[in-house]
Amino acid sequence: MFSSARALRKKQKELQSWEAALRQKEEELAKREDSLGIMTKNFPPFFPLIRNNIREDVPEYLQGLMFLGFWVWMGTMAALLYNLVPITATWVAGAYKGSAGFVNFFMALLYFIIGVPGPTSYGTLACTMECARTVALAWPSSSVASRPICSSSFLPPYRI
Repeated sequence: MFSSARALRKKQKELQSWEAALRQKEEELAKREDSLGIMTKNFPPFFPLIRNNIREDVPEYLQGLMFLGFWVWMGTMAALLYNLVPITATWVAGAYKGSAGFVNFFMALLYFIIGVPGPTSYGTLACTMECARTVALAWPSSSVASRPICSSSFLPPYRI
């Protein structure tokens, strides 16, 4: 009985030392991630896909322009959705004859799929504002080659 109690205490001390070592490694890793500047994704709130925090990431004197760009981008997304919904409804209701309904639906769907993530000018504007560079470098250019190097690009596929 005494040998099993000793073995149990020994095993418990060993597990506690492993736990302390693991905790220390996790803290070290967290410090390393903080020093790299890895930013958490926070937008949209219900399913975070990207990082978009204008108040923290953009200098105060550029925040007005950044909010304007954000709301223009959100309005574009809403308009593309508003375009898709009635066209789908009229096609399903049979208001079009022949293949016109399908063509209209396909074009509205294509505009929606390309248009929502497509306007890269907002992403370029966000990256430029975060880096506190001039707006002339990026707006309205949307090519990948003209993107400024930034610590946290808005669009994940173009992350540098």
